[in-house]
Amino acid sequence: MYFGDAAKLEGPNVQQIPMNSKDKYHIYFTGISVNGNRLSFDASICALTDGDPSKGTGFFVDSGAPPTILPTTVYQPLRAAMVDYFAQYGWQTIGEQAFDLCYTSTPKEGQSYPSVVFHFSKGDQGGEVDWTMDKDNMFVKLDAIDGFCMVVGQVPDPGPCLLGAYQLANFKLSFDVKNEILSFAPQRCQENL
Repeated sequence: MYFGDAAKLEGPNVQQIPMNSKDKYHIYFTGISVNGNRLSFDASICALTDGDPSKGTGFFVDSGAPPTILPTTVYQPLRAAMVDYFAQYGWQTIGEQAFDLCYTSTPKEGQSYPSVVFHFSKGDQGGEVDWTMDKDNMFVKLDAIDGFCMVVGQVPDPGPCLLGAYQLANFKLSFDVKNEILSFAPQRCQENL
């Protein structure tokens, strides 16, 4: 955690997302891409709405939640894209683990994890901000199964939609509550003593 001048986030790798700081640091989610392919789902399930519990509940940054949590409408297309991706290696999912999507293999030479990008609205500026996750943001190695799991949880629609601590790892974040801007940039946190 940084305060004062050390909290300023500047430089060419810094991206900014408008946020609604009055509602738990809500950011405006627009979609997810896996290996450059935009997933098909209605992102409005994660929109911030007033009072109607059957509609979206918002998309929040929550460093207290270990994994990202997504409603079924968003989670299932993400899960399906992962299953399709790893099927090229002949891998089958296993059940009854800490997370829903797990494998007893890990990528070997010539194999890789898929790229994952969360997309957020730039608000009045138009366009999107792409928050690119690396494999350590999306997958965790589990020695108990000699494999790995995707660290994203699922909840029934309509939500909540939370960007959790695994996905925030190795990013420096700045919450400018006054100007309602979330800034972020990649950072090797373990090297930042």
